[in-house]
Amino acid sequence: MIYSIGFFSIIILIISKIANIKTYYYCHEPGDFKYYNFRNSWFKSIILLSLNYILIKICKEVVIPNKNYKSLYGKTTLYCPLQSNIVDFVSVINGSKVYDIGYLGTISKERGLSSSNFLSYSIGVLSNQKFNYKLPSNVEILSQLKFSDAKKNHFLKSCSVIFNLRDQPYNQSGVTMECLMSGVPVLTTTFDYYVSTYFSDLLPQILPAEINNISDEIIKQLVEMDSELKIQIALRAKSIFYNYPSNFFINLLENN
Repeated sequence: MIYSIGFFSIIILIISKIANIKTYYYCHEPGDFKYYNFRNSWFKSIILLSLNYILIKICKEVVIPNKNYKSLYGKTTLYCPLQSNIVDFVSVINGSKVYDIGYLGTISKERGLSSSNFLSYSIGVLSNQKFNYKLPSNVEILSQLKFSDAKKNHFLKSCSVIFNLRDQPYNQSGVTMECLMSGVPVLTTTFDYYVSTYFSDLLPQILPAEINNISDEIIKQLVEMDSELKIQIALRAKSIFYNYPSNFFINLLENN
C-alpha cells in the first residue's frame, strides 16, 4: 500500500486490521509527515497525521524505501525501494533535442507548492534565458495526475535537462533519480543525500534563494553536456539504484 494521508488509506488499514489481513504498508516518503499541513485547518492536519502514525505502527509489516527512517518504525520495518520502469539512457541521448528543458512535478499545497504561482514564477524566471521550456501538460500538473511510464519516458526523451525547482530546501528525489538513470541532467535546489554524495562532481546545483539568479552558463553547461558524461551519469545512477534489493518486496508478497 502506498503511503497517503488521505482517509481512504486509513479506512483500508482499519478494515485489514479487523479482518486480520496481513498488511504490508509501503511508506513512500516516511520522513515527510512533518511537511504536510492543511492551511486554515490545523485540527484536520493533526488528526490525520496522528492517525497515520498509529496505524502504520500497528500494521503487520512496514515497508519503506529509505533506510535512514528505518528506526522510526521498529523491528517490523523492511527496507526495500521498489524498481521503476526507467527508459533506457541510450535512446534518451539519441533522441534529445538540444535546447529542450522540462519540468517534472505536481503542484501541491501540502508539499510547499501552494498554488500555480510558484511554478509560473519558475517558468518566467527561466524563460528569460534563450532556451525552450516545456511542461508535460498543464492539465496533468494542475490536477496532480500521475504520469504513466510511457508518458514519462516519452517526455524524458524530448528533454536535454529537467529542472526541479521548489520553494522548499529540498527537491523531489524520485524525479531526480529517474531522470539521472535516464541520462538526463537535472537542475535542482538542494540535492538529496545520494545525489549530492555520488554526483557532486558531475552536476551543478542552486540554492532555493537563488532561483531568480540562475546564470546562462549553468543552464548551458547542462544543456550542452557531452554524451559521454550523460552515459556516465546514467550508469552511476543505475548502479546506485540496483544495488538495493528492489525485487525483495515483490518476492515477499508472493511468498506470504
